[in-house]
Amino acid sequence: MMVWGHATGVVATGILLLRVVDPDFKSRGVEDSGIADILNRPIVIALQVLPPLFLSMGGSWPHIVTWTITGATVLLLIVAKALGWWRPDSPVQRYREG
Repeated sequence: MMVWGHATGVVATGILLLRVVDPDFKSRGVEDSGIADILNRPIVIALQVLPPLFLSMGGSWPHIVTWTITGATVLLLIVAKALGWWRPDSPVQRYREG
């Protein structure tokens, strides 16, 4: 829930949703989200700032950027599948109680 709230709004939404499903904060959602945010924030900022800049430059930049990002996404999915990082058929692991 923390990641979903983070992705669709603000950190407070993620914490609120986490609080609903885990009122005692037994999971490590807040800590994990904080660590991930340090790594993801520069990417998010770049994805918000760069597209309008490329579009305002005109020419073939929008096409170049679109195909580059599409290619990078496909490449990352292939690498993740090859290295076993992406396993959509694996069962969801439950948190430990206690």
